[in-house]
Amino acid sequence: MKTNYTMRAPTILFAIYFMLSAYLLSAQPVNNSFLPPSNGNTEPEIKKTATAYMGLTVNYSEIDNRDGMIIGCRGGWIVNKYVALGLGGYLFLNGYRPNLDMGNAYYYSYSTEGVCGGFFLEGLLPLTNNSKIAIPVFFGSGVVTYSSDSYFNSSWNTNIEASDNYLTLEPGFEYEFGFIKFIRLAAGFYYRFSTSVDLFGINDKFEMVKLTDKNVMDGLSFGITLKIGNF
Repeated sequence: MKTNYTMRAPTILFAIYFMLSAYLLSAQPVNNSFLPPSNGNTEPEIKKTATAYMGLTVNYSEIDNRDGMIIGCRGGWIVNKYVALGLGGYLFLNGYRPNLDMGNAYYYSYSTEGVCGGFFLEGLLPLTNNSKIAIPVFFGSGVVTYSSDSYFNSSWNTNIEASDNYLTLEPGFEYEFGFIKFIRLAAGFYYRFSTSVDLFGINDKFEMVKLTDKNVMDGLSFGITLKIGNF
């Protein structure tokens, strides 16, 4: 039996998110903190601190013609009020259901799931002090798997029937607003442009069957992102 690593990913993502969020909150910027002149200049120097944030995203998306969920996190450095960049990743899954092409519908159910990681570039358009438009573009590489779940001898067994790698380009549009000093909420939608994948399996008649469409990773998603950091 192969281990289904995507089932552990939510715990890992949440742990990374909250640890980095706590770090960012502890590194609050010091505004108007004057340091002694260092070169005989009578003008006071202002201490500057880099601006950064962590974001936790929960999106809905149709994956392999079924309702699916995307859970991810990203960490960004806000270069100035117009540009941010950083790293991110997410997992996706669409739940289990029978596949008649594979046979054994009574004993087996199947799910399309996987993980993706990469970097993003984000354009920012401030509207007010507490709101802005964000246009993120995510570039990443991931693994999609077609997993089976079966129940035999009073236990559940999960196996990966097929997997493939893919590249993705995902532009999006977000409206972001702040309601607490270090917390902001963004609502947005995104579209994944991904390379094709080949997922094939062997059914109960020992025949090769196509498990998903080759463009299964393309698609629209929408949801919310909670951001914590120094804005």
